[in-house]
Amino acid sequence: MTQYYPALIRKDSDSDFGVEFPDLPGCVTSGTTIDETLRLAEEALRFHVDGMLEDSEPVPPPAPIESVLESGAAQGAAIYLVRLQPEKGRSIRLNITLDEHLLEKIDIAAVQLGMSRSGFLSDAARTALVRRFDERLESVMNETGRPLDKIGHLIAEDNKAAARLRHPPDTSKIGRTNRDS
Repeated sequence: MTQYYPALIRKDSDSDFGVEFPDLPGCVTSGTTIDETLRLAEEALRFHVDGMLEDSEPVPPPAPIESVLESGAAQGAAIYLVRLQPEKGRSIRLNITLDEHLLEKIDIAAVQLGMSRSGFLSDAARTALVRRFDERLESVMNETGRPLDKIGHLIAEDNKAAARLRHPPDTSKIGRTNRDS
């Protein structure tokens, strides 16, 4: 299940952007630009949680955004939801079909980046998935109403879709009567 941890982002005029996670004391990072900071925040979160798991420490669930907003810790900070990247799974070999010219461009780009074709395609897929969620999140934040409820709904939708992929429904008995079984 994908989890999103609230992160507090601060910047003083004479410092870099700093990030802390209220749910995970000691999990901090910083960056010179907001984009770099958000990327590093995702890495720091995964690294911190991995360390907790290695030490057999319980990993707390993310606090609701409302409770973070109401806490004194959020004062003067921007709140950002950081996705806890899942641990890397095992690699699965698959057979796909691509346009030959697209495949040629992929291979050239992969070589230029020092990556394998599989690594390049995996990275592109991850980027597209994150961008898709970010676009949905941005559209929710621009709507009127209760954006926090809508963000929770987006996360729940993603988690349900992932669960359906892991455990598809049994459709083998659809349309059968008791006599057919």
